[in-house]
Amino acid sequence: MKRKVIAVLLASTMALGLVACGGGSSDSGSEGGTAEGGTEESGSSGGGSSASGDTIRLVNGKIEIDAQLKKLAEMYKEETGVTVEIESMGGGIDIQGTLKGYYQANNMPDIFVNGGATDFSNWEGMLEDMSGEAWASDTDTAYVDEQGTIGFPYTVEAVGLAYNTDILEKAGIDPKTLTGPDAIKTAFETLDAKKAELGIDAVVGYCAEATNLYWSTGNHLFANYIDGGLKRDDTTYIDMLNDGGKVDEARLTDFAEFVGLLNQYSDPALLVSGTYDQQILNFASGKYAFVTQGSWIGATMTTADADAYAAAGNFEVGMIPYAFQDGTGLI
Repeated sequence: MKRKVIAVLLASTMALGLVACGGGSSDSGSEGGTAEGGTEESGSSGGGSSASGDTIRLVNGKIEIDAQLKKLAEMYKEETGVTVEIESMGGGIDIQGTLKGYYQANNMPDIFVNGGATDFSNWEGMLEDMSGEAWASDTDTAYVDEQGTIGFPYTVEAVGLAYNTDILEKAGIDPKTLTGPDAIKTAFETLDAKKAELGIDAVVGYCAEATNLYWSTGNHLFANYIDGGLKRDDTTYIDMLNDGGKVDEARLTDFAEFVGLLNQYSDPALLVSGTYDQQILNFASGKYAFVTQGSWIGATMTTADADAYAAAGNFEVGMIPYAFQDGTGLI
């Protein structure tokens, strides 16, 4: 395989990016699994041989936009004559592990997704410096290291407690008041007492299941201890972790107590054997008042779960921060 990778996708809760890699031989195929109608973080769609000449192979880590990327690839081919093969993977697949297997097989894609610094470190010295590209001066969210600009950002997402507006309204809860743990706890208690009246199975769809949803609790939720309520350039708590694993005990205790609240009022089934598909389908079906995910669930609710969502009234979805401390006002 060539030493330089042409493009990698930087995938974080704030920005996703692409990185570049020189592809392997054109006759090696990939055997990624396929999921028909797959939803975000579940399954794999696509696959194909490494790029050669007039073909680019892209590994996408957000399977809920698989159809849109493939449509874009068709448009790109019409304009340039270049074929773009889209291979989409979700949370049920170890994307970095799969990419390492591709590397060993001389079957690397040209463009692939990275989830942040840890993923980028797997490809040190092999990614293409894209500092000279026109877009590099137009963004503040590219992934940059000592080598240069090696990650292209391609989306911005919000992470927080999404809620069913209809259910909160019926329960007499104003989401604007949910600005701290005490207020959220009171709301959870109210909803729990009215489950039968509201027709819900649980107050919140929160997942602690370690095989299929580690990425949600371990990345999205814990990230709130690191930067919840802070300005974007405030790196206080990640700096502490990087300095020998130091923590702010008071802040971490508040965060842990908030996680305990989510556990207490969650659907028990999701805690032990949940999947992303089940979590979002149940929320789209009106079975939960809250769900611990991000803005990407809209793509799932309006496509794979569209029938269930329509049956539940196509309710409005809002979002509040994981306000584990009073006054947390940023998502």
